Amino acid sequence: MSSRGPSKLETPLTRMFGVRAPILVGPMTAVSEVSLVVAAAEAGIFAGLPPHNFRDVAAFRAALREIRARTRGPFAVNLIVNRANVLLSRQLEAALEAETPIFVTSLGDPSDVIRRAHAAGAKVVCDVSTLEHGLRVKDAGADALNAVVAGAGGHAGHVSAFALVPSLVDRVGLPVVCAGGVVDGRGLAAALALGAAGVQMGTRFIASAECAAPQGWKDAIVSATTDDVVLTERLSGVMGSYLKTPDLERQMRAMPAPVRALLRHPRTKSTTRKLMLLIASRRMDAVRRGERALYSAGQSSDMVHDVAPVAEIVDRILREYRDVVGDLASGA
Repeated sequence: MSSRGPSKLETPLTRMFGVRAPILVGPMTAVSEVSLVVAAAEAGIFAGLPPHNFRDVAAFRAALREIRARTRGPFAVNLIVNRANVLLSRQLEAALEAETPIFVTSLGDPSDVIRRAHAAGAKVVCDVSTLEHGLRVKDAGADALNAVVAGAGGHAGHVSAFALVPSLVDRVGLPVVCAGGVVDGRGLAAALALGAAGVQMGTRFIASAECAAPQGWKDAIVSATTDDVVLTERLSGVMGSYLKTPDLERQMRAMPAPVRALLRHPRTKSTTRKLMLLIASRRMDAVRRGERALYSAGQSSDMVHDVAPVAEIVDRILREYRDVVGDLASGA
């Protein structure tokens, strides 16, 4: 392969958000904090910040102030917009006060967030995992779609990127971000070939120098193969992707039969999942402290081979992308 140097890669996503590469660092429970968001902005991409990673709204406000003080680059705030998030209105208010330029919504109706964000001049990217949801958020005024596909880390989608991304591109007509299974320039090229305007990466940036993840989590990703990735709903009640560890195997065995029955019953499934998500978020505090090895990661972990600074990772991805596209064009 040749050694074409990195610079910038222009797509509808980079034009919309003023970044040099069409890469969103996914907002990740327990590990997406100020240092990662700042490093992404300084590297010419942008990262999502989840308010639930902070002990309270005051700490979240302080984090937003620190981001504003350390970088002039763009960043996003991720808001869970279902009724289980009782802090939503306060989180949104804090983000608007900080003049957050981008919002990423998950798990619910984003209409109010879209309305208020647009009134403040911000853009909104909505997580979707089905065509129906994509059409609904378009009607609500979304600026772009985050297509959560099979292969993603954490709470993954169930439809292949090869099916969902082109479907959303063709039928919804908004810029689409491919979220799941991408860690390098090959994946970026594939996503753009499907019609995506960019990609969301989480697993690759857990294994970055600036990420707050415990070293054991980073090392587990670097040493993982595809055979080490497990799909299970036994941690949070929602199907998720995790690395195989003794702690995970114990946790999977720990779910009692009555809980499994509640998850299957249509009248109790929703409430049970909300309770399990709450318990899972508290369990992640122990993971953050390095006390438990419950590591979310995508099926692309096998392609992550080192822990590196964010800027180096971005440059490498752009070089890989240009090499892949050049080789395809030349028939190499």
